[in-house]
Amino acid sequence: MNKILNTKLILLIYFLVAVAISLVQYFKQGATFNGTAYTHYNNYLIFKNSWAHLISNQNLYLQFPNEYYDLFKYSPTFAVFMLPFHYLPDLIGLTIWNLCNHMTLVIGFIMLRDVTEKQKTLMGLFSLIELTTATHNSQSNALVAGLVIIAFAMFQRQKFTLAAFLISISAFIKIFSIVAFIIFLLRPTILKSIIKIALSTIILFALPLLFIKPQQLFDQYQNWLFMLAADHSSSTGLSLMGIIELYTGSTDSKNGILILGILLFFIPVIVVWKKIKNELWLLSMLLLWLVIFNHKSESPTYIIAIAGIAIGIFHQAQLNKIDWLFLILVGIGCQLITTDLFPPSWRNNFFKPYLIKAIPCIALYSYWIIIGTYSIFSPLSSKKTISNTP
Repeated sequence: MNKILNTKLILLIYFLVAVAISLVQYFKQGATFNGTAYTHYNNYLIFKNSWAHLISNQNLYLQFPNEYYDLFKYSPTFAVFMLPFHYLPDLIGLTIWNLCNHMTLVIGFIMLRDVTEKQKTLMGLFSLIELTTATHNSQSNALVAGLVIIAFAMFQRQKFTLAAFLISISAFIKIFSIVAFIIFLLRPTILKSIIKIALSTIILFALPLLFIKPQQLFDQYQNWLFMLAADHSSSTGLSLMGIIELYTGSTDSKNGILILGILLFFIPVIVVWKKIKNELWLLSMLLLWLVIFNHKSESPTYIIAIAGIAIGIFHQAQLNKIDWLFLILVGIGCQLITTDLFPPSWRNNFFKPYLIKAIPCIALYSYWIIIGTYSIFSPLSSKKTISNTP
């Protein structure tokens, strides 16, 4: 079994799945929205066309119904990242884009320290179903997850400048991943860390100035902030905020829940890490946090959470019954319920409206918070006895 479960296998699988999904997306008959026909790789077109809008000084955050449906919700810097894709034929560009997402994630798993090759392969295999969901939507979430994981791997190797730069890149793709800078709180020299974070952020913030004027860039960032502000107030997503709003009817708790989430992360997680020095447990909690406390989480976003769960569970030397229970709950209740294994009526009338996908991840995060907090106060806990606590 150990000979079968190796990183070469998972690399090959991720590569083939990315290519296969790209072909299906490209050749599949388009979907219709509001009477207009669009492709099945609509999100990729949003990303690709952002470059043309940027250099032509168009507001990136307007509707462009003749090109795609929905809005571009990323930074002006992300539009610069899409420069090479703009000039590629869609089939080639889409395939490369999906491969970037797949390969970044699997390389993240492979680069983690203190993890066996078998454990890395299991992380990749467990994440595969959710990865296909994100890829079928041409999303960037796997790329964000991979960048955060690789940044953490660089942090493990004390390559702090590179780690800061990778997290900055992820934040200019998906702004909520800026929370990943929390890992620098684990470093004694906080001031040096702040300087590295600031420099990497400034460089990426100003990157579009290579192609547009300062006033144009200022306008784009202002438009982005307006869009984000409106976006924040308009939805709660597949998140803890969404669950509370759905089941209690409360619509005023979003900011309060976010503050609670920050406290639930900073206090027990950082304290526990300082006590047990389990870096991979902290990474797992971070990736889960980025999803369940994100008001804009949707089904394709959950590849970030699933990657965190895979790391948190499979990095252990031995799994217990509770680990297996959560693997089953997450595997079915989060990943499989979005697939054709379940009838469309179940998905549309029960799973989606009742936000079932979020529940197993929230339950697992809560469990990890509880056992992590218990380890702080338990007189019996020690680094030896809880070092594998996920």
